[in-house]
Amino acid sequence: MRTNLLLGLQAPGSISDALSPDQYGNAFTKVYLDHASHGGNWGASLHPVDNGFPYGRDFSTGVSNAALIALTNNGQAVEFARKLTQMGIDFYPMWLVNDKGIEGSGFGWGYKLPILFAGIMLNHNGMVHPPLYRTGTINNFPEDRWKSYGAPVSGWPQGKPLWGTVDSERNECPPDLAGNGECTGQPAPYRICCSSFTWVGQALAARLMGALDLWSHPAYFDYVDRWVGEPGSWLYGDTGNYGAIYGFGGQFVRDMWQTNRN
Repeated sequence: MRTNLLLGLQAPGSISDALSPDQYGNAFTKVYLDHASHGGNWGASLHPVDNGFPYGRDFSTGVSNAALIALTNNGQAVEFARKLTQMGIDFYPMWLVNDKGIEGSGFGWGYKLPILFAGIMLNHNGMVHPPLYRTGTINNFPEDRWKSYGAPVSGWPQGKPLWGTVDSERNECPPDLAGNGECTGQPAPYRICCSSFTWVGQALAARLMGALDLWSHPAYFDYVDRWVGEPGSWLYGDTGNYGAIYGFGGQFVRDMWQTNRN
């Protein structure tokens, strides 16, 4: 492992919460099997019960925290880098041979960063260039499938980054996306409850590692910037605003973002 590439950034005090065993359990210490096609509950039903988060929202949040921990000067940084690298080794062949792109709702997030992270750490050409598309222009990785650009608007001259998908398989929210609004169809609540906040730490980690070009889907990073910059959208039904750290998935990610997202 090329641990010399780890950045050693100053860790905020909130890292203590992110390092709590309650956050991870055995999730990053044992083989994480998720090889079922079609994802969703199919994949969740096959996860070993003693390791791995069964739900993508929770797994993606864990990956965000782990990736940022690995980039700090904390004494456990290298250990978390090893855990993420092993996870990338586990995931890479799954994404080479399986139809893992069919995911939705709160499932499927968080697999791409460990693969890229492992590729960078191991200088592995295949891992830093994983298969991005299944057929045509359908993104292999779910977090990319749910990001696209709409028409240019103020602040987004290249197009407003949107949440939703209009690919030929799922076609979830075509009227809303066609009108350059946010997805308001059946999957819409998942934008707030189970997806957007889980990506903030991963997007920051990829930026800090210089992996934007390797990620090869700029709408993902632009959407995360837009999400963080619109706290008024962190609302769900009648529950009101979720608070200052909700949109980041936790205080540690928020602190790292505010310090290192230039």
